[in-house]
Amino acid sequence: MLARLVAILALALAVLSAPLHAETSTQRDITERTTGLLLDKILIERERRSGAGSDFAAQALDVDNRQLAGLADSPESSPALRRRAAQAAARIAAAPTRTAYLRWFPAPARVRDDIAKAAQGKSALIVAARQQGRFQMLAQVLEHLQPNSVYRDTWPDDVRRQQAFYTLYLRDVRDRIEPQLEPVGQGCSALSRAAGRCKRFRARHFLKPPGMR
Repeated sequence: MLARLVAILALALAVLSAPLHAETSTQRDITERTTGLLLDKILIERERRSGAGSDFAAQALDVDNRQLAGLADSPESSPALRRRAAQAAARIAAAPTRTAYLRWFPAPARVRDDIAKAAQGKSALIVAARQQGRFQMLAQVLEHLQPNSVYRDTWPDDVRRQQAFYTLYLRDVRDRIEPQLEPVGQGCSALSRAAGRCKRFRARHFLKPPGMR
């Protein structure tokens, strides 16, 4: 009888301590995506102030702003959700680097510059392809090191920030070089295909950022 009473009391305490409005999986997804987009904006501004250029990740920022507007219009969104996402993004951006293995992951600006220096004399397309491939590899390694690759809110803040940096640099390189690629559907010549200047070149060498479809 005493054991049963204890079990009933424990159940009652669990019910009373549960949040009145538990976050649904959809709300968690929206919070997660909003946090990532707001983090991008913070990091883009940081890199621009650090010398990456006033147009660093300009197209990525435009895309992110449109996605943020769309998420804000979702019926599952709310001012409270957006506040939580903004707080999380600010926390991640400001978090100290504590994860030990991050010392083996170079700063993205160094990756970009080292590849450009090593590839002197190569075409801009080749340099950009190598840079994108390296950023993709580094971002994916960080993702694969996490026990849960689906929800980034389970990652250490410093790891998530580093992965976001690599992804932003990847997008910046991709967006800068893409105008030089000729659309295959508009009669891309055999010469251009051989030189890797067709849009289909992107399918082989220009990789999508992790998590993007």
